Amino acid sequence: MVTVEGSGFRPNTPVTLRWVMNPLDPAGRTITLTTVTTDAAGSFTAVPAVIFQSDASGPRVLEASAGADQSASAPFLVVPATMQRSDKEALNALRTQLLYRR
Repeated sequence: MVTVEGSGFRPNTPVTLRWVMNPLDPAGRTITLTTVTTDAAGSFTAVPAVIFQSDASGPRVLEASAGADQSASAPFLVVPATMQRSDKEALNALRTQLLYRR
């Protein structure tokens, strides 16, 4: 799980966070995570953004929208886990980890 924070929005405004599952098709499948309300400075603090083990690997976009004129987005890449557990259990290929490129 990762957390999302934001700033630069209007004060005390609802902001909807959602995953765009295929960045090449923004009108395609989306998953709404939650709606948060910004503080007096137009910011919101850490909100969880869950990636499920069964989610497909590949790029996606996290969008934050507070109306047509107030939006932001960040690219994410979900890749299969590449680390092996420290015990004797083999790597579970269905696990995913989230990498965020800044």
